[in-house]
Amino acid sequence: MKKDRGKADKTYELWKQSVIDYLFRKRAFTAEENAFKKRKEAFNKMAEDFFKETGETQDVFLTDELAVPTIVTVKRCQSVSIQFDAGKLEEKLDKEYCQEVISKKCEIQDITGLIEYLKSCGVNPKKFKSFLNITKVVDQKKLDQLFLTGKLSEKDVDGCYTTEKKSPYYTITTKKKV
Repeated sequence: MKKDRGKADKTYELWKQSVIDYLFRKRAFTAEENAFKKRKEAFNKMAEDFFKETGETQDVFLTDELAVPTIVTVKRCQSVSIQFDAGKLEEKLDKEYCQEVISKKCEIQDITGLIEYLKSCGVNPKKFKSFLNITKVVDQKKLDQLFLTGKLSEKDVDGCYTTEKKSPYYTITTKKKV
């Protein structure tokens, strides 16, 4: 603890008041944030139950409880991620498309062994490949472009990907009734 600077030092008193004010506001904010998180969890549970029961993905209603007549729209959103298997795509697609959408990264695992082998001439490609670790990555943007241009269809990549549904979330928009 620092030595007391005295009551006459107005700057120090302002500093202490600033710290105390900050602490009160931080506590109030944290309490409000925690209350909001709990309310959001309850809302999400109720929304999920409602949309599961109705089978709908949106609900629109009119209310007078928001100061003026208001149209409220609640939408259930759920994104899906698609993970492509580069190996399966490579087996299924034409070579020209593979070169466009699959990038390969080679890492030499044993440079000394590779150098010795290359020196011995008569290079055998299969043996050369055994020194490499090849990583294949699908370029999602280039693949999407092939779909958009019609060069590929879903049938072309069937069995080459997995999908994962993300947790649903809800959007609420309001519009004054005209």
